[in-house]
Amino acid sequence: AASAAASATASTTDSTATTTGGLRFKRYPQHQWEWLLCPGTWVPYDEGQNVQIETRWHNLQDNDATMSPVVHIVGDTNGVRSLGKKLPGMKSAEYDVNVAAMQQTNSASGYKREVRRSSTPSGT
Repeated sequence: AASAAASATASTTDSTATTTGGLRFKRYPQHQWEWLLCPGTWVPYDEGQNVQIETRWHNLQDNDATMSPVVHIVGDTNGVRSLGKKLPGMKSAEYDVNVAAMQQTNSASGYKREVRRSSTPSGT
């Protein structure tokens, strides 16, 4: 997954497709996705999560009717252990990020948070 994230986040301005480890991503200029911790405090998703969310957002912008607006992400953000509720047997929290509704939902608790897509490319 890390190699797929690194490959898919390569800085580029084209939208050519790339396949890494069986996953197919289009390359896009990256924007940073963030979730709202509390009023005024936005937390960035880590690189791999950001690629997944950004790819889904672009699929919807390209009017891909076969694509759900929801992307399922697993893991802790930015190396910080999540305190979010976890499903039994899971090592980390899982979330469904709906890029149409701009909302993240904890899969175990159902707790919802606002998400946003910043205009600042990741890595800057």
